[in-house]
Amino acid sequence: MKALTLLLVAMAIVLSGCLGSSGSSSSTFVPPSGPSADVRVLHAAPAVGNVDVYVDATDELGAEPLLADFAPGTDSADYVEVPAGDYRVRITPAGDRDTIAYDSGFVTLDSGPSFFLAALDRESGFSPASVIALLDDPAFVMLEDQRAQVRAMHLSPDAPNVDITVNGDVVLNDVPFRAVSDYLQVLAGDYVIGVEAGGNEVSSIPVSVEAGVAYSVLATGFVGVTGDQGFALRPLVDDLVSGEGAKVRVIHASPDAPAVDILVNDAIFAGLAGVPYFTASDYIDVPAGSYDIAVNVENTTTTVIDLPDTELEAGLIYTVIAINEAASIEPLLVVDP
Repeated sequence: MKALTLLLVAMAIVLSGCLGSSGSSSSTFVPPSGPSADVRVLHAAPAVGNVDVYVDATDELGAEPLLADFAPGTDSADYVEVPAGDYRVRITPAGDRDTIAYDSGFVTLDSGPSFFLAALDRESGFSPASVIALLDDPAFVMLEDQRAQVRAMHLSPDAPNVDITVNGDVVLNDVPFRAVSDYLQVLAGDYVIGVEAGGNEVSSIPVSVEAGVAYSVLATGFVGVTGDQGFALRPLVDDLVSGEGAKVRVIHASPDAPAVDILVNDAIFAGLAGVPYFTASDYIDVPAGSYDIAVNVENTTTTVIDLPDTELEAGLIYTVIAINEAASIEPLLVVDP
């Protein structure tokens, strides 16, 4: 209901500007003579604070914003004329071009019509705000944040340090075993994610990513080995939405280890018995508190990983990964967000 109310308020504000309200908004519009589009922007997201608005025809963020230090409750005062074409609208905190708060992806601005864009206090993907565009037909569209997040985990016990590539371009250098990268932000779409060692490609995998979704790509298995234990890239969808308690995901990523049982406080946890390599559980909601977590060889009391008195905090998301070769199996704990 809150989002709907904000949407209706924003539409009312923009439409009143179109029809001739007082204040900074212009009540008249003279269409451009050339093949260009005219854009007027309203900042209707007070929770976001002052922002810079970039409108660019390429992936590169422009040297200067189209609108700088743009305050809530204000508009662009007039139409801004831009050549018709495909543009990427990005919003950053004022003066902080390195922090992208919203990214529309590429949208088409046709010549002739005028476009009214209003930023709203409405979460969209990985953005605290979304943008509504008022048009003739349809009447309006929501321009959702179009970013996905992707990170890499180097879990191959015998692989050297590696470089991670996206569509052939190196995005992470010299990544060692056990490393978990920060999330990289990319636009929704299709990518080829690869791993290189010594300048040579070891493996690659096509990945389709959706807006508002986070992914981990795990480099697993042994280099030079074929079959199930061989080196492979495995994408997983991550859950970054915090709950009232903690969330826990368990992954068996020790290539030559046998199937295992996951125990919490000496009982099988969430049906995770006989878990084979490579298995990733769903996220399981648990109350915050202290837990004795153990990994046993299936149907035995042989404990290969022991994590007594593990504190799980409310609002945090945990991924517990069994890594390394069986003789040196160890836990890797990843905590989000």
